Amino acid sequence: MRGPPMPQRHQTIPISQQNSWNQSMAMNTQSLGQMDGGQLAPQQQWMNQSFQNGIPAGMNNLGLSYLPQNVLQDALALSIPVESADEPLLVQQIMNGLPRGETYKEILNSLHGKNGHSASLWKDYYLDHKTRIDSWVNMCMQKDKPPQISLKQEERGPIPSIKKPTIKKPSPGSFKTEHSPIPISLTPSIVPAKRPHSNVPTPKERRSTPAAALTPAGGSKRATINSLTAPAPVFDSRLPPPHADIKIPDPPSRSPTPPTRVIPQGRGNKYTPEDREFFIKFIQRALQKNPDLTRNELCEMVAERAPHHTAQSWASHWSINHDLPDKILAAARGQDYALAEEDEEEEEVRTSRRKRPKYRDPSTSGDEDGDEDEQESASVSDNDEDDSDDDTPVKQWHEDDMGQKGEPFSEADMYIAAKYIAEFPRWHETTSKDRWGPFSEKVIVLGTGLTECILSGLLSVEGKKVLHMDRNDYYGGDSASLNLTQLYRKFRPDQAPPTELGRDRDYAIDLVPKFIIASGELTKILVHTEVTRYLEFKQIAGSFVYRDGKISKVPSTEMEAVKSPLMGLFEKRRAKKFFEFLQNWKDEDPTTHQGINLDRDSMKTVYEKFGLEPGTQDFIGHAMALYLDDDYITKPARPTYDRIILYTSSMARYGKSPYIYPLYGLGELPQSFARLSAIYGGTYMLDKPIDEIVTDSEGKFVGVRSGEETVKAKQVIGDPSYFGAGKELEGGKMRTIEEGKVVRAICLLKHPIPGTEDSDSCQIIIPQNQVGRRNDIYIAMVSSTHNVCAKDIYVAIVSTIVETDKPELEIAPGLNLLGPVYDKFVSISPLYTPTSTGKEDNIFITRSYDATSHFETVVEDVQDVFKRVTGNDLVLKKRDVEVQS
Repeated sequence: MRGPPMPQRHQTIPISQQNSWNQSMAMNTQSLGQMDGGQLAPQQQWMNQSFQNGIPAGMNNLGLSYLPQNVLQDALALSIPVESADEPLLVQQIMNGLPRGETYKEILNSLHGKNGHSASLWKDYYLDHKTRIDSWVNMCMQKDKPPQISLKQEERGPIPSIKKPTIKKPSPGSFKTEHSPIPISLTPSIVPAKRPHSNVPTPKERRSTPAAALTPAGGSKRATINSLTAPAPVFDSRLPPPHADIKIPDPPSRSPTPPTRVIPQGRGNKYTPEDREFFIKFIQRALQKNPDLTRNELCEMVAERAPHHTAQSWASHWSINHDLPDKILAAARGQDYALAEEDEEEEEVRTSRRKRPKYRDPSTSGDEDGDEDEQESASVSDNDEDDSDDDTPVKQWHEDDMGQKGEPFSEADMYIAAKYIAEFPRWHETTSKDRWGPFSEKVIVLGTGLTECILSGLLSVEGKKVLHMDRNDYYGGDSASLNLTQLYRKFRPDQAPPTELGRDRDYAIDLVPKFIIASGELTKILVHTEVTRYLEFKQIAGSFVYRDGKISKVPSTEMEAVKSPLMGLFEKRRAKKFFEFLQNWKDEDPTTHQGINLDRDSMKTVYEKFGLEPGTQDFIGHAMALYLDDDYITKPARPTYDRIILYTSSMARYGKSPYIYPLYGLGELPQSFARLSAIYGGTYMLDKPIDEIVTDSEGKFVGVRSGEETVKAKQVIGDPSYFGAGKELEGGKMRTIEEGKVVRAICLLKHPIPGTEDSDSCQIIIPQNQVGRRNDIYIAMVSSTHNVCAKDIYVAIVSTIVETDKPELEIAPGLNLLGPVYDKFVSISPLYTPTSTGKEDNIFITRSYDATSHFETVVEDVQDVFKRVTGNDLVLKKRDVEVQS
């Protein structure tokens, strides 16, 4: 690339001529002193003493002895202000340059050194007297005769007469006998001539500026009409207000969800249509609450909710697309749009704009929609006076163009490395290991299910460079939340949703029914990563258990425990002693153990010690410890103890039930972790088919191929569907095996579930012994209270592990508890588990979602994969999460 043109070498006056000029200055000073009574003023005395030998006295004391004498003389000689006597030369130079096609800038630069003036002083003088000089030039060029000076005596003082009709280029020596018509300032510091100062009216004054105020006060001032002096227009039917066709959309009914699609571009991120929509809805919502917010305050608030753009970047986005935001701001303040623009003008000036790099990211080439950075760069470069003249495009390289290990560095290697360095934060403040570790340890994540998105976010926070890909055009994978159209398209492609179910956008129906335990491991991950700032939660109304043919509520208070029909009076006393034993247990205090060793004795031993009935054992093991079957009874009691303590602490945290649920469905969870990954440098690619997992001759992971593109990385993580899903691969290797199946039935109801006290949300557990099965049946119900369906619609999902060849009949006991079902969607999903740890081939496969009603098993899988990928345990911080009551 060619750099900007080198500046031309400045012309200087020979030393002999400079000495002549100094002598002339001394003569002028002496004559001025004689006019003042023959006595020289102190400044004049300093002038005579200081300009001996062509250098001001005391200049050598400034530590500039290393500079040649002629350099100091040149600098001093070129600091003389331009005067009216120099105008003939200026006019002649303009007349000679314009016919040759030279610009005013080139003409004024060519005057550098003429008559002892620098180019900058020539420019200042021209700008201060532009009107008169231009009139003079136009008159002379039209009449084709020498210019005549016609200036008022009172404006400029005495003017020397011009003896010859043609303008002759004066030599520096001519200044010996010519006196300056304007007194020379003899202050020790020589500064360029100061431009006239014009007072700028305030915004209120601008609105009522009279026409007479537009007339310049003097001929030496620039007379221009701009936005600061122009009178305010009067709008009527013939002249409508600006942008009258732009309509302000209806404000949102809730705080908008921040965008999840983040596309890196250059040193920042690209503005997408989702960014624009979120920006408009957010400022509308914010101004509804506080109309006095300023533009800068709004941009800072937007940056807090959507930090993938800085507040400065959001302010720049406002400036470029200001029409609608300005109208929203004016409407919120009850002002006229045009006046609101003026009020915000000074604030907009204070918001500096950060220049964007002029190259485009290869991943976003061709995507013209929402190319905010390119617009901004263009608007900035249009105002630059000295843009680069190199239009040669920079070749874009992809990571799959990089050379193999051990080969010499190629252009693609250098390009990718330079791009990585430019995007790396605080490069000079980090060690070499921290700099290049993320670059060399890239991770590809396949699938945007909750497990994969949590791992993507955690690895991005740890500093790894993550590329996240999904074959679907939506987030969530098997744990997504679908709207009504997507639901019917998935299960019944040829049928449209009934209109009586309401609007499509009101639905977010989960494919996997699970709740979040309030004090569980997923809650800890949410607060550790601060993903809770993207989510809102609501508590599940109650937890119920099926026993002896009816539904009963799991007690959440002491009063409910006394009234509960789950146990008889004597059984309640025995259960109370059991729970007090668990509550008072201390590992370091043997007196609390009552002869039981939780790490050695089984739960059967513990139950027998307290004499609990089988029905009570089912209630404790399945409704509180949340086991799927009875295998836990013969195992050590420690895990069951931990599960019961977790349940009771979660119940005590918010009351009513131990579960919480995110508003707008479980699909918000993977989207929030995807946003976290994107903020920390992760890249997401949806609707991207995965054609091949590329390995080397030893079977180790190399990259992922999609079409003709191959992306290379050190490790890959993905759900089983991307790795054969139980099928044999080439060479007879099987990466995953099927452990079972889960049947799920999504049911749309128009009423609450009978027997649940008309709860708007609940969980019902049917222990396996109550229906003669090996595994429990779960029912999870949510409603419009959680913003997942239309009003007066309830969504209940019944699920269990398949045990026979007739899965739908196995969930019949749960379906019978629902009452009338408006519509039902049944699915059967295999449960896959990986055959290896992935440490040998760097291929790490997650597990399928099981039939449990909570996310504890999902988090266990996350912790296991995280440790295998990084070699370290996942350490979480302890904070609190806000939940709506």
